[in-house]
Amino acid sequence: MTGKRDHLLGEQTLLKTKLSELTTLLEAERKQNDEKLALLSEAKEQLSASFKSLANDILEEKSKKFTDLNKSNIDQILGPLNTKIQEFQGKVEQFYVSEGQDRTALKEQVKQLMSLNQQLSEDANNLASALKGSSKAQGNWGK
Repeated sequence: MTGKRDHLLGEQTLLKTKLSELTTLLEAERKQNDEKLALLSEAKEQLSASFKSLANDILEEKSKKFTDLNKSNIDQILGPLNTKIQEFQGKVEQFYVSEGQDRTALKEQVKQLMSLNQQLSEDANNLASALKGSSKAQGNWGK
């Protein structure tokens, strides 16, 4: 029995040693797994930050292109309109200048007509006076 007992004690010692080795190995693997998880977490955060940065860069670039394209399109649309407005403004200014000149010419013609009308009125009054007055004055008008 002592042989069996010694054998069992020897096996128990071997198993304790093996258990100790396996426990140490398990702890080392756990530590490595924790380190790997920490690295993965850090890599995930870095990738997330890189993705956000890249997404922002792309968004800014697309926004700039979109703004430039919109500006170009607006210029294409408003350019001809601006030209037409300037042409219209030029025509309106030309019309006002021409109208002012026409008014001035008309005013001068009205003044001339008023003067001529005044002269005709005076002549008509003189003629009427002559016709109603002395025969000498009538003769002067009759010539």
